[in-house]
Amino acid sequence: MILVISTVIPSIDVNQVLVVLGSAMVGVLLAGAAWFQLNRGREAPVPELSRTERENWRMPALALLERPKWSIGGASLMLTLSGYLVLAILLLAVKAVQLALTH
Repeated sequence: MILVISTVIPSIDVNQVLVVLGSAMVGVLLAGAAWFQLNRGREAPVPELSRTERENWRMPALALLERPKWSIGGASLMLTLSGYLVLAILLLAVKAVQLALTH
């Protein structure tokens, strides 16, 4: 993110961007740790299998498997990442065109 920002806006102070992004990262990590602690112990129970069942288990055929269900958090994170990638590509493309036109 710092690379994209400093490329699109060369006059920006990279140290300030680093402090802002670092603070955001610390906040996200603290929120994630709190969420993890609040949801601790809510895991789905693991089915008990005998030793023979565990040793003879085989992966089902790929055609028989269903697509995994996305959680709201996972889907929103992937949407955010996709949006960032599209925005970064567009901004860098605009900057490349600007540089091409000035030289």
